[in-house]
Amino acid sequence: MAIKKSYKYKVNCYYMSIKSGGNSIVFSRDTRSEADHVFQNYKQIGKNCTWLGKWNGKSFEETEDKK
Repeated sequence: MAIKKSYKYKVNCYYMSIKSGGNSIVFSRDTRSEADHVFQNYKQIGKNCTWLGKWNGKSFEETEDKK
């Protein structure tokens, strides 16, 4: 049985996810510069993270991450 998500994405925020153990944690930042900084920090310490992009209300935009 699938678990229903009990949260909604905030429009015009940048999202990324981190896989930790068996869980996937999704979190957001309001600006691109903050999101890039946090994403690069997690990558540097070796976390398995995925850039989701900017949520526009229906889908993710700017889905490419800076390597």
